[in-house]
Amino acid sequence: DMTQTQREELKWTLTLEQCD
Repeated sequence: DMTQTQREELKWTLTLEQCD
């Protein structure tokens, strides 16, 4: 399982990609 930090990083990465 991913850690909370990794989950947060992934969430932000996906968000930034969608905004690009």
